[in-house]
Amino acid sequence: QVAEAKLLRLKEAEHRIKQLNTDLAKETALRLEASQGVVVEAHIEGADAAFLQSVARQMTSHGTQRPGILTSTNDAGTFFVIYRSVDSDIDLVTIGRQLATLLGGRGGGSADIFQGKAGSLERRKEAISILENAISTRSH
Repeated sequence: QVAEAKLLRLKEAEHRIKQLNTDLAKETALRLEASQGVVVEAHIEGADAAFLQSVARQMTSHGTQRPGILTSTNDAGTFFVIYRSVDSDIDLVTIGRQLATLLGGRGGGSADIFQGKAGSLERRKEAISILENAISTRSH
């Protein structure tokens, strides 16, 4: 019975952590949406790939008007996620593959969100420029 009670508390704690992560992703998305620039860009130190994906999903589900690139580094590695604005028709898969190569990593995704693991973020600014150029090329 003690083990069952501990197991129940553990499940409740896991549920609470999941809810807090969702809330944090929503707040992060709101903060990023209010930022300046053609492209939303942020490095979230310590975040895992799932958190970056959650923030990107929040951005796209709430109708962001700008594409974005999110990066993070934690004990498991270095991650990136790119997403496009709701009304955009940029080819994220092609851009994502290009960024994965640039960042020394690999990745995959859909037309709306592309995520991957990077070898390094040393060329992060170049990756942001590639995304910005894809936007400006499409809008002319």
